[in-house]
Amino acid sequence: MDVQCGPTNDVGSCTFGVSACNQGQPGPCEGAVLPGVRLCNSSADNDCNGVADNAPDATCECTLGATRACGTVSTSCSLMQRVQRCNVATDGSSSHWSECAFDGRVGSVCQAQTLAAGSQRKAMSLVSPYLYFVGLDASGRTSAVERLPISGGPAQNIAPVGLSPQLTLIVANGSDIFGAEVGQNAFGTAGTGSALGRMSLLGDAFALLPGSTVSTFVGALRTNATHLFFASTGSRSYIERIPRGGGERTLAVSSAIISYTEFEVDDAFVYALSSGDVSRIPVAGGDVTPVATWTNAETVTDIGVTDTTLALASSTRLATVPKSGGPLTTRDPANAYRLTTTPEAIYYFRASAGGGATCSNGSELMRLPINGSAVTLIAREPAPCVREMSADAAAVYWIAGDGGSVRKVGD
Repeated sequence: MDVQCGPTNDVGSCTFGVSACNQGQPGPCEGAVLPGVRLCNSSADNDCNGVADNAPDATCECTLGATRACGTVSTSCSLMQRVQRCNVATDGSSSHWSECAFDGRVGSVCQAQTLAAGSQRKAMSLVSPYLYFVGLDASGRTSAVERLPISGGPAQNIAPVGLSPQLTLIVANGSDIFGAEVGQNAFGTAGTGSALGRMSLLGDAFALLPGSTVSTFVGALRTNATHLFFASTGSRSYIERIPRGGGERTLAVSSAIISYTEFEVDDAFVYALSSGDVSRIPVAGGDVTPVATWTNAETVTDIGVTDTTLALASSTRLATVPKSGGPLTTRDPANAYRLTTTPEAIYYFRASAGGGATCSNGSELMRLPINGSAVTLIAREPAPCVREMSADAAAVYWIAGDGGSVRKVGD
């Protein structure tokens, strides 16, 4: 009499076999399919436990080919959406969701939204949920410090009207707005040099930052966790730091060749730009170490810093280099002229083909993921070149080339 043999149950891919009786003894088990190894990329039940192998659990978190939205999900710009993808081990033994990242889709560019128009603005600074600006009157002189909701709405004047015709720069960070004046009286000083002031992010009059009066012309402000940094020019260019509450100034670097309008900082280094190289200097001062160089056929116009990388926008390319130094890597061979960074991406504007330095054919907003290589066209902007830009996890913001429009892509 033949007998059933093989697996303990007839479930999934398993099937019973038959053992033929031979002279009272069971013969070989034929036709049986025993439990196999679970494969996360298979919809079959190979291990015969009554559940499909790719059913999500701690071992197989997801199904091959699946994606899911993650992070900040944009409803107005699909190119700003982020996804996680299901990654399955080569042998199928496990599957896991990837890191949240831009999904790399291509197609129609996003339509930029206009947040404000009409008034002239400069020195844009972002501290969510507001953008902060130096507002200008009809003659181009400082009239106010303004904040503009990033979700849209009217601009609000948060400093006294008619603040000063000499306020040239602001940078918002933490709970403060720092400003630079040139000339006299913005912060209760008098002279022909510059001074730094501080006001509450909520709005108030500027107060002179103790120890910040200098005889030179301040052209750029930056901050890190503890200090305010400023670049100025006189007989040569200087980058100095001062505690955020004021106090003793410390010289980081002094040189006739560094830019006093473009530099960057992090908590460890100042990154100074010249016409032929970018160098780093410890924030408290010290040795100048070259990070990267280029030829005089290339003009670098903007610099950005991420956790690991410096990004450079130039007349011939968008390039990156490790912060520790090395050769520049060309990421986009185009006329890039303005950039900003977030922890996950470098955003930059490049002149549209044939537009040259004035962006006469308009500009293109591009994105380069920090951990990726593919650049994506996000939006287009009419001529002339945009003035300033910033970005966060949800959107990219910029002042249009006419100075009278503040625009964004994303939510």
